[in-house]
Amino acid sequence: MLLGIFALVMAYSLRIGEFTRPGPGLWPFLISVTIVLSSIALLATERDARDYERLTARTKFIVFGLLALGVFILLFLQIGFIIPGFLIFVFWFRFLSREPWGLTLIIAVLCTAGFYILFDLLLGVPFPEDIVASLWGG
Repeated sequence: MLLGIFALVMAYSLRIGEFTRPGPGLWPFLISVTIVLSSIALLATERDARDYERLTARTKFIVFGLLALGVFILLFLQIGFIIPGFLIFVFWFRFLSREPWGLTLIIAVLCTAGFYILFDLLLGVPFPEDIVASLWGG
């Protein structure tokens, strides 16, 4: 819940805007509200830990996934979406999920293309200049 409250405050500082003219903080704000409300609901309803997974040696992969997301964000800002998107999908599927290389590469290509088409081309979400997309004028 504390993480949700922190994210809520940070999102609000980005300028929320309106649903018809959203600011950069609108979606992070809405997600943060959902996290806080979910946390409150869990605190009010959960009584024991039987439904939760135990911490194991593989729990460290959560940290690796978050670090990979941080690297993705830094690369995304510098070189665009396509290369960092492909690399994070490969990392998550091959190294975190232990999928075979063939399936990993197919999924990474399809997910990267799907996200790029959905957000950049169809929804018009402004992405940073992409070095790969610039090769075909995208």
